[in-house]
Amino acid sequence: MKKEVTDEVLNLSDALVLRLNLDGTIYFVNTKVLKTLARTREELLGKKWTDIFIPSGFESACFKALSQIKDEDSDEHKNMALIIPAKFNPEKLIRWNILFIGKNETASGEGKIICVGVNITELTNLLKRYEKITRFNDMAEKFSHYLLRGENEERLLQKFCDILYEYEFAKYIWVGKTIDDGNKKSLVPITVRGFDIKVLDKYDFSWIENVDLIKNHERNIKRKKEFIYRNISDSKIDSMRKVAMKFDIRSVIVLPVFVGREVFGVIHLYSKNTDLFDDDEIKCIEKMIVDFELAIEKNRLYENNKKSLENIKKSEQNYKSLISQMNQGFALHRVVLNDDNKVVDYIFLDVNKKFEEYTGLKKENIVGKTVREVLPETEKYWLDVYGKVAMTGKPVQFENFAGEFGKYFLVSAYSPKYKEFAVTFTDVTSRYNAEKRFRDYIEKAPIGIILSDINGKCLEANRTFSDITGYPLEELKGMEFSNLNLERDKGNKKVFSTLIDEGNIAGIFSFRNMNGNKKYVNIKALKIDEDKLLGFVIDVTKEMGNERDLINLKMATERSIDGIGVYSNEFKLIYLNEAHANIYGYETTEELLGKSWRTLYREEELEDFDKRIIPEFNRKGFWKGESLGKRKNGSLFPQEISISKLKDGGLICIVRDITEKNKIIKEREEIFIKTKKNFELFINTLVKIVELRDPYTSGHQERVAQLSVAIAKKMNLSREKVEAIRVAALLHDIGKIYIPSEILNKATKLTDLEFKMIKEHSQNGYELLKELQFDLPIAEYILQHHERNDGSGYPHGLTEGEIYMEAKIIAVADVVEAISSHRPYRPALGIEVAFDEIKKNSGILYDEEIVKVCLELFEEGFEFI
Repeated sequence: MKKEVTDEVLNLSDALVLRLNLDGTIYFVNTKVLKTLARTREELLGKKWTDIFIPSGFESACFKALSQIKDEDSDEHKNMALIIPAKFNPEKLIRWNILFIGKNETASGEGKIICVGVNITELTNLLKRYEKITRFNDMAEKFSHYLLRGENEERLLQKFCDILYEYEFAKYIWVGKTIDDGNKKSLVPITVRGFDIKVLDKYDFSWIENVDLIKNHERNIKRKKEFIYRNISDSKIDSMRKVAMKFDIRSVIVLPVFVGREVFGVIHLYSKNTDLFDDDEIKCIEKMIVDFELAIEKNRLYENNKKSLENIKKSEQNYKSLISQMNQGFALHRVVLNDDNKVVDYIFLDVNKKFEEYTGLKKENIVGKTVREVLPETEKYWLDVYGKVAMTGKPVQFENFAGEFGKYFLVSAYSPKYKEFAVTFTDVTSRYNAEKRFRDYIEKAPIGIILSDINGKCLEANRTFSDITGYPLEELKGMEFSNLNLERDKGNKKVFSTLIDEGNIAGIFSFRNMNGNKKYVNIKALKIDEDKLLGFVIDVTKEMGNERDLINLKMATERSIDGIGVYSNEFKLIYLNEAHANIYGYETTEELLGKSWRTLYREEELEDFDKRIIPEFNRKGFWKGESLGKRKNGSLFPQEISISKLKDGGLICIVRDITEKNKIIKEREEIFIKTKKNFELFINTLVKIVELRDPYTSGHQERVAQLSVAIAKKMNLSREKVEAIRVAALLHDIGKIYIPSEILNKATKLTDLEFKMIKEHSQNGYELLKELQFDLPIAEYILQHHERNDGSGYPHGLTEGEIYMEAKIIAVADVVEAISSHRPYRPALGIEVAFDEIKKNSGILYDEEIVKVCLELFEEGFEFI
């Protein structure tokens, strides 16, 4: 029992505990050992310590201690501390305290070895990491001193090389600088560490042409990426292997140095060991390189700035001279902002002589003042435009009228720096006035005028052209010329392609105006330069009308499948097409020409024409309807007739044989009747399914449908909506088929869970019917029939504006029927209680108008059947 207790205590220990016999056999391990070494107890017990641990250190250290306690009479204790890694997990570093106990010191008379260990892997790694970071910081700090001194570029490279070598980053180091002689780029060795720089003189470090190392990694260098050979002996580049063999090198890293976008130089680090450089070391060197790059850029920038300042002074003098003498108005301003950072004014900073000439304002009177002080009536338009330029930096160019000066200016505005803007402007008043007069002439021209680009896009058009085409001027601008579908009257050639090919066109063309009416126009058009087309258009529709009408009428009637006949004042056929003759059973039109229309009808139809149709035709000037026609062989057929008076007397008659049409209509009516019967059978079947599950509410859905339909009709809803409400009301409780019958028929109060199941019948009904194709959203009406205006309904808590009117009607009918009818859990409460419920909650739960209509129905005598 004592041993078991001891073992249990050791298993709970945070220390690693091993017990061994003197021959090195393990007979106890605690839980911490198993977790640390990731082994099971069976894998360790009974094994020799030499099977588990790397023996070299343990054997040499322990041999002497073991030999001293081999003697049975020895009672000495030997204690030592060692770090001994396991064979199968050598990266784990464990510090062992080892106690050797002689034979006389144990109850069993056998010597023992007790090992107590602590896992120091993480601590060791942290110490190494700390030493590395300390080393990196020392390097960076030392290099920073040189950077701050402002040493020249080559001196900084040498110091960088010294620091890397001093901190033993590599066995050999050399730094090359790029030289560009105009023909090629080369790497020139600047400094080396670890070997003589003369060694490098034997190699031609051409940037592109000769050195395999540079050629192979030029892309990496240009992308500012280092490249590493962790084992040069594996390299496929002969020159690298030769260098490796000569200097006993195993790994190399090459790091590019950039100043701006140009390669300044390359740093090479070589080591005798493979895989020398880890990520932390590379990052450290890269950071130092970045600092070096910034220092070089700073020094160069300083030198450039000195030259730039001199150039700026010269440029300022030239700028002032140019601004003063330029032939455009110029002004420089700074905007004034309010507390909301919005532009409310701007200050004059500088103006030139041309500005004074254009505006009449003198420089000495306005510089330093705001525009509101100088020109109090300045329009907000100018503040908005210029303010946007100053705050966003986006330049603008525009032409506008400046009311303060009564002139038109062509203005360009840009921002030389944040919150400032400069404007250059030219007085274009005379040009604008001339253009305006010309535009007035164009607008008043009695013929249509259009200007387009070479691709046929309308640039300008006058009012007459707009009237001819029917398109508003705003729509014409930017419209493709081809959209008008202009066609040459003869040959059907496209106008636009003809104009491009021939350089000009002239002739009569037809097109459809915006309203679809055919128009005829006389067009003369020509290229006015390489990218502009100008056209003159005259409407000749009236002149072409009579001739065209006759030609088109003949073409249309001959191709028509309807019978067309023209009758004289004496109602005799003076013209008919072949379709007209064929419909009445005649083979040629000649058989009917000159005959009276009465030839085509039997006596019964003629009487109807005389009494009813002819009086109506004489009164209205037209008549359209159906009658029976008589063929040449005496057979009758149903026909559609349309007759209209002609201006010069007589009439035109259009006839269509509708025998096949009537047949199709009859077939469709039969299909519709059959489909409707099947639909009603389907609906009634679904209703009976619900009633079978819930016999106590038998007839409930039919009665709700009766009241819903009555309400819908009284509200003058369309026939389609009334029918949709009837179907939805009949099926509004279809979702109850998913609810157990024992819950539906329960005579006592429902539990919360049972009532929650009942409330799901709206959603269930919707899911059941949503895929069926109805003309109106019947499934949605069923889903919403328990929603209420104030959002207290279910399933989605919709409010008044989100609920279909049809669902609101079914909701009121459902409440009235339910309250006034018997239920398993209560007797019928009566119709008056139902009225009280909907009155009390009118406008709250239920729609006010629907409640009002429902109550009026019962007052008028409505009763459930």
